[in-house]
Amino acid sequence: MVADGHMPKPKKVDNRVIWDRLRLDAAFTQLLGDDEENIVDFLLQGNHRRE
Repeated sequence: MVADGHMPKPKKVDNRVIWDRLRLDAAFTQLLGDDEENIVDFLLQGNHRRE
């Protein structure tokens, strides 16, 4: 998923490979499941108003 741009690249610190959890959370939020809509797009479209 890193190679195809869906997830951020890790960082190497000393001999460890680590990921920024905030960047992972943001990337994960952008992934769409089979039956769910991206909440950010939903909110930006103004579809969150209750009638």
